[in-house]
Order: sequence, then structure tokens, then C-alpha cells
Amino acid sequence: MILPLVLLASQATLARCTLQSGTYTLQSVNSGKYLHVEGESTENGADVQISDDGTGPGSQWRVEAVGDGVYTLQNVGAAKYLNLKGDGMDKGTKVWVWDNPDSSSTQWRLSTVPNGDGTAYVLESMRSSLFLNVVGSSVESGASVWVWDNPGSTSSQWEFIGSDSCHDAVVGEVCYADVMWAKEHGIDSRAEWYPGLTNSSSFADFQAHLHFCFWDRCPLPCAATSLHNCDLVDRYWDHKHSCSDAAAGTKCYKAIEWAQQHGIHAHPEWYPSLSEHASVRQFQFRMFQGQQTGLEAHGCEEPCCHDTVPGELCHEHAAWAMLYGINDPQFSHVYPPSLTNASAFEEFQAYLHLCYPDRCPEPCADTVVQANHQGGPPALDCPDVPPHGGL
Repeated sequence: MILPLVLLASQATLARCTLQSGTYTLQSVNSGKYLHVEGESTENGADVQISDDGTGPGSQWRVEAVGDGVYTLQNVGAAKYLNLKGDGMDKGTKVWVWDNPDSSSTQWRLSTVPNGDGTAYVLESMRSSLFLNVVGSSVESGASVWVWDNPGSTSSQWEFIGSDSCHDAVVGEVCYADVMWAKEHGIDSRAEWYPGLTNSSSFADFQAHLHFCFWDRCPLPCAATSLHNCDLVDRYWDHKHSCSDAAAGTKCYKAIEWAQQHGIHAHPEWYPSLSEHASVRQFQFRMFQGQQTGLEAHGCEEPCCHDTVPGELCHEHAAWAMLYGINDPQFSHVYPPSLTNASAFEEFQAYLHLCYPDRCPEPCADTVVQANHQGGPPALDCPDVPPHGGL
């Protein structure tokens, strides 16, 4: 059996959350640890930390929609709400739990992480416009949680794990077959596909790896696992790599045309988040990744573009620009008029690529920014020194 790859393409925007109200655990993308209230106390003011324990009531949160993309998070153990300490407005304000759900300090706007796995979010305080973050990007259990201005950092990204967002693969499912193939055969024949895993790794670890690295092929497992992101080197951009955009008439280009005209309609599950209107290079990148696993043999090389993914510096800076910089009077003037809060994530990536090509790749999607600024950086207001935390 050949392990297929399904690529999650660039999302149209950094979408406002439509998370269903319910009870979830929140896992830090950076550390894999859980948002937690320590102890049995139900008193106001209990500190919020990260913890190894993701099973007890202190790590369970009732998430309730209160507006357009806005939610409250009530800790099950403490019966109090995620809140800014002292209603603080500044970077570095600690987070605790309190009993005032109607306050802006206990209301959070959720946005999905672009080019992520669909279950990770950033939480923006409705009071301070800063983001829920682990102090100092710590990975230690007991580390405090505060708000900071870096939504693109993995320390500000949280997996929401609930009954509807996780599933342990069972016999008869494609994911189960792929996990078993990976455990029994793939790990020996193509070990580079499974960094950090061995024959003795758990079923859940393999499923989590397939979930994060081979998007949409496997759901996030409910069983405990130490994996919470993708460590495959080839998922990340290296501008030193050779590349080649498919030329008309080549085997690869014909395969792309078939995918755009027929494949996307006959097998949409092969192209999640793509449509017939996606660019040629978006389709080429999907096919290149599929070919890397041995699934396809159509001669598609890596295109000279890359939709930045979580964990990359470009992704961190583009998210900062979209969710924070564009709203900050100190920096908002540097962005071209075509960029607004409603602009797609790839538009911000395109702007950063034009200004700093060695730090941000060109996105695979066609963008207004690139169309309007064919002349490159001289037509843009590119800061000589990028602001702290983003561009």
C-alpha cells in the first residue's frame, strides 16, 4: 500500500471561527501541554498555566459563543472564566479565571491558524486586542499564561480538542489502514517520512503524525500522544532549493489541467481547500507533495512558490501583520491600500515577499498585491528594520 498525501492549500482568509459551543481541552501547539487551572479552588483569581494533565476538570473548558467569532471559556474545575488579570490592557498581562462572563476581559475572538490543520486557533482578547500566549514560549509544566502581540507564534496557537474534533481511527477506515501500513512497513522502507517515530511508537503517535503532516488524511486522535505538529523538513520553505514552474505542454502541466477541469469535480477529497479557480502553481504544489510520497508519477517538480505554514518565520510575520500590524497606528501606514482586515492571508505574505524575498517566499495563489506591484519593493513602503514581532 502506498501512503497517499492530501495537501491543505492556502485558505482564502484567516477565517473567523465557527467553532461549535461545547467542552474542549486546549493544547499549546508549541509545547503540547494543556491550558489548565491548578487545584480544586473555585475562588476568583486562580492562575492559568500549562500542564501535562489534559484529563482532569482543571483542563476542561466550556466554550460558548457570545457573538460573531467571539467566545467565553469557562473552566470546568474552577467554574470561572478565562480572564485578564486586573482587566489589564498591556502586553504581559497575566491570565487568570474570574466570574464575570459579560466583561470584555473574559471574551475572546477566535481565528483559525492559516494553512494549519483546521483545529488550531489564536485567541484575541476583546479588551486588549492581544493574544493568549505562554510566557517566554516555555514548554515547562506550570508555566504561566499571559497576553502578547504575536499571533503567528506557535506559543499563541492552541489546538481545540473536543468530541467532534478528534477521533481514534478504527478498522475499516482509510486512516486506520494508513496508520497500520506506516507502522508495519513505511517506518522501515521510508523512515524519512516519519521523523521521531519508531516501530515501537504508539498507534496514536502515528495517527497524529499523519494528521499534522498529511493533511486531512487522518483526524486528530483522541488518545494521548506526544506529537502536536509536523517535523517533516520538506514541509518548510528553503529558498535555496531548486524549483521549476510547470511549462505548457509538459506531462506535469497536462496533469494539472486534468485536475483543474476534471479531478477537482470527480474527487474533491483529493484537493481539500482547492477549487477549479486555484492557480496552476497551487495545483502543482499539491501534486509535487503527492509525488514525494510515491503516490503519483506525473513529473511535477517543486514550483517556485510556497504557501507558508505554521512554524515558519514568514508565517509568524504574516499573521502578525494581518491580525495586529494592520490595526496598529505605529505600523499600519507601511501596508499598501489594497491590504485591509478582510484581505486574504496570502495577500500579506505576498507583500512581505516583495519587501523581504529572502525571508518570505512568493505565495502560490494569485494575489492583488503582486498584480499591483510588479515593480517590486520600490513601489512599496518597506521598513528598513522590521518592527519587533512582525513586519
